[in-house]
Amino acid sequence: MDQKLRTKFLDRVKNALGRVSDSGFDVKKEQFFTNPELRYRDAMTDSIENAVNLINEFEGNALNQGWNTYKVSDVSRAREVLENILNQIECKSIVCTNEQAVNLMQLDGLLSGRGIDICKMKSDDQINLDPNEKEQYFRSVAKIADVGITGCDFAVAETGTVVVIPKTGVSRLVSLAPPVHVAIVFLGQVVRSLDELFAIRRYQIVSGSKNGYMNLISGPSRSGDIENIMIQGVHGPGDVHLILVEQGLPTE
Repeated sequence: MDQKLRTKFLDRVKNALGRVSDSGFDVKKEQFFTNPELRYRDAMTDSIENAVNLINEFEGNALNQGWNTYKVSDVSRAREVLENILNQIECKSIVCTNEQAVNLMQLDGLLSGRGIDICKMKSDDQINLDPNEKEQYFRSVAKIADVGITGCDFAVAETGTVVVIPKTGVSRLVSLAPPVHVAIVFLGQVVRSLDELFAIRRYQIVSGSKNGYMNLISGPSRSGDIENIMIQGVHGPGDVHLILVEQGLPTE
């Protein structure tokens, strides 16, 4: 990213956080802190009313970021694509989140008799371990898994970014520890830009409906720590896949 684009990007982040830009770029001057609910509603409405255009824009930018993308018409086709991905990498073990998008893949049935170990993140009342033991257990499982499968809370069209908010049944380890990450995104989950994402997240945090932590995943892990040579997969998955479902996530 060149300096001009970097400065503009940082200006937009500052603006979304309600801070004053210190450059000459023309950024939006909304009063972010005065009415977070209004901006939240505007952002959510935009993601629904323009869902098709946004998922198409997201697909293009995700490809530019290094995601392998697969657009499918429905959940049935998503299962077929997921099965093909797992076959291609000769997967033997999976760790996955316990959330609606992943549960719709019906992994137990899809992979029945294949000899693939599946570990789904469990809620606190489903595992008899204290918090420290539970963390160590999930960490050990995620580290040896071939593939991590997650849904998403949001995706950002402008940057090709998948957003995962840790919560009960959803751990960041699933998207970070295995060498391969598969993310499933449904129509209506894509927001236009980081402005909209931060507007939504601020309202969620202020209202107490969500915690403040989130993972922003923009393609495969990259690092230039060694001799300034960019290498993929050093600090996270080097192989990342996006399944884009052209229908909305069913109401639970």
